[in-house]
Amino acid sequence: GDTGLLVTHAFNDNEVIDHVGFVEKVQGGYVYTVEGNVNYKEVKRRRFPLRSKYIYAYGVPDYSTE
Repeated sequence: GDTGLLVTHAFNDNEVIDHVGFVEKVQGGYVYTVEGNVNYKEVKRRRFPLRSKYIYAYGVPDYSTE
């Protein structure tokens, strides 16, 4: 599934990645994330439309145990 993917954001409309979160799930046209440093102090669950202009890219971490 999509759980554990990284999602990068470019919130300033300049295509510069300035935030990253972990995908918790994708459901009903939304990506649900867990993100740290929200408002410079919080860890939060967030929701974005799959076609959000703020989502820049997704990444696949190597979770292998080697």
